[in-house]
This record gives sequence, structure tokens and C-alpha cells, in this order.
Amino acid sequence: KLKAKFGETYEQYMKRRILDPLGIKLVWRTRCEDGNPQVAGGGAINVITRKPSDEFRGRADVAYADPDSYKTAGLSLSGPIVPGKLQASVAAAYHDQVGFLTNITAGGYANPLKQESLHGTLRWILGEASAVSLKGYYDQVEGGSTPYQWLDGPTDYSTDAQTNVNNIARYTYTGGNIKGEFDLGAIDSTLTVV
Repeated sequence: KLKAKFGETYEQYMKRRILDPLGIKLVWRTRCEDGNPQVAGGGAINVITRKPSDEFRGRADVAYADPDSYKTAGLSLSGPIVPGKLQASVAAAYHDQVGFLTNITAGGYANPLKQESLHGTLRWILGEASAVSLKGYYDQVEGGSTPYQWLDGPTDYSTDAQTNVNNIARYTYTGGNIKGEFDLGAIDSTLTVV
């Protein structure tokens, strides 16, 4: 069975992970449940961004915390280039932390995280009933996963990891799209073409 709902937990997670300055309007989560509470349900998370408009908007966020050197910053700007005709938004975000685990075998940090994001949108208003948007994005994530390690029981709270290598990966995502929205007033609908 398929269950769809607004994901308050995911919205809080996204805001905490510097995406709110990127113009997030809504986070929608769908989850497939098979009735077995032991199995994590599959599903999808759809992050919907705000459309540029004729209203100027801006936001900046900066944070730092120890002991893992948690640094995060984000900036978003949105507004008209030609009022009523051409609107734009641009957003950038950065996050870096060394993590809490030190690899005493291979050296270095076992679970660092670094994220960089840049998103932009141009929106042309073609008339009262249509608009075309051009979007582009760049996201890079680099970090390690929490390694499996030997523990001496449920009260072993060591922050030392003992693995032969640090499991660090880098993923880069780039892309863009063109979207047209056309109001079909005669049948009370909107046609969206991506």
C-alpha cells in the first residue's frame, strides 16, 4: 500500500541541513509500507522550491558549533528582473563538519561531511495564462559513512573507529530543465510540460 503525507520530520531535517535558504517551499514524502515494522519502507522525498516572483526576497543563514567544527552558511535571493515579465532566483549553500569519529587505525576522521549547492531559476511570464522556467543546479556531497566497529558492550561510548580505510565518497549532481505552465481555463486545469 502507498501512504502519502507531509513530512514534518523531513522539513525540519532539510532546514537543519542548510536547504531552507535554497528556497524550499514544501517537502512531500511518499512511503511504501508492507506491514512489516522490521523493514524500512521504501519511498521518495519530493522537495518543491519556491517560484521566483515579482516580490523581492532574500535570506542568509550562518552557523558554527563545536566539538566537530560544524560550519554552515546559506544565501538566497529572488525577485523581478523585468517586473511582470522576467523573474529570477539564485541560492547557494555550504556545509562542512569533521564529524565525531577518529579512525585510530587508518588515521583521519571517520565520518566527515562537506556539502556545496548552487541553484538558479529564470522564469518568463508569457501572458496571463502561461510561463516558462529554466532551472539549473549543482550539488556536491563528500563524506564518510558511520563505520561498523568493535564495541565492548552497550556502554562503550568510544569515538574511536578502527577500520583499515576511511570510507569517504564524493558525489556531484548537476542538471537543469525547462518547464512550461499553461492555464487551460476552459477546462479549469493547468498543463505542465517539462
